[in-house]
Parts: sequence; C-alpha cells; structure tokens
Amino acid sequence: MKVVTAAIAIRGRKLFVAQRAPGEKFEGFWEFPGGKLEEGESASQCIERELYEEFGIRAQAVGEIGATDYALPSGVIRLVAVKVEFPDTPLELSVHSQVDWLEVEGLAQIELLPADVQLLKEIESRLFQ
Repeated sequence: MKVVTAAIAIRGRKLFVAQRAPGEKFEGFWEFPGGKLEEGESASQCIERELYEEFGIRAQAVGEIGATDYALPSGVIRLVAVKVEFPDTPLELSVHSQVDWLEVEGLAQIELLPADVQLLKEIESRLFQ
C-alpha cells in the first residue's frame, strides 16, 4: 500500500487548500497538498519536505490527525492527514495554480480530489464537531 500525506492547516474554521495547475496530474482539482512518503520518512517529515518542495515554506508538522484508505485503479493508497502550522511567509507555487483558506462548509463548493473528500469527512468529525 502506498502512503501519501496531506497537509491540514487550520485557521479558525478555515482549511488551506490548493488547486493543481494546468499540465499537472489531476489538473484543476483542489486538494490538501502533500505527497508520497519516501522510504525512511515519518509522515511529519514527509509533509514538511513536500510543503517546502511545493510552496518554498518551512511548515511545522504538529501531528497526525487521521487517515483513510482510498482505492485507485493503480491500487489502494493510505492518505494520512498531518496537522501543520504555516509560517507567515509568501508561498511560491510550483505545482498549483492557486491556493485559498476556505471555511469547512465551503469546501463542498469546490472540486476536491475524491480521496481528499473522504479525508475531509474524517477531519470534520474529529476537529469541527
């Protein structure tokens, strides 16, 4: 099973999401940014590395807050949500066309990746009930 991390950055009732840029895999979809766990990495190390690669920021992982398994045609992935704290610095977009902080309820209005929709349900039940 492939393990993928997802950054969950929270400000009040808002969550950070990013839209995949044209030409990227899953272009146009919104997501909780992150990426594949590399050998020998913890989920926290992975998300900190991915956020640096994708946005040029040094975010701090706070801890895992949930996980879901999602079936893709290529196999099952485990999507691990890692709560992160973002520094107050500008972002450099490399694989995304735009980012936003959206109210939890507003996330239903954008086209989230299907695995992230499933993860959002987990996050909502743990953090926003």
